[in-house]
Amino acid sequence: MALTLAQGAQLYADPGYLGRVKSSMLRTAYTVRNEVQGTQSVNAWVKRRAFAVRVLGSPDSYVSSFLASLAADGGLSLTWYQPVNIASSTNANPSVVTTAVAHGLVVGDVVEIAGHLVNTTVNGVWTLATVGSTTTFTVPGPAAGVGAATGTAMKQETDITVNFTINNIFSAMVDLNPVSD
Repeated sequence: MALTLAQGAQLYADPGYLGRVKSSMLRTAYTVRNEVQGTQSVNAWVKRRAFAVRVLGSPDSYVSSFLASLAADGGLSLTWYQPVNIASSTNANPSVVTTAVAHGLVVGDVVEIAGHLVNTTVNGVWTLATVGSTTTFTVPGPAAGVGAATGTAMKQETDITVNFTINNIFSAMVDLNPVSD
């Protein structure tokens, strides 16, 4: 389902999402700076390249614009996933996170854990390498104690989808139609 305005605002305020958007923005800017003209018009190629150089020279000046555009998701390419409450986490390496209900995650999904107390090292954005059951998955790295029923786990968009959307936003920010110009 497409993002609502409230969900977009929540993403805009999410520091984990901010980091992913900034990384994608920089990766796209680097790629655009080095791309050849190819099938693009000279105008499109010059505009995209000049903008890429500006973004790479001062990324913090542009990240909020990219984040706002991505959270607004005019292209309806992103999906909003409902957060799932965390029931507990283990004091182990890797830490096993147990959710209160089925989480729907599979190996390779990106999940953001937020607000989990005691075992705060599990908070952050993770790509899942292990899903133990419908209510458990693991987070790599040393734990900081046994975590109780606090915080949420929420599936995030894949980096591929974020990168695709950022590339389209990149073209839109220089007044180009990414498909035809």
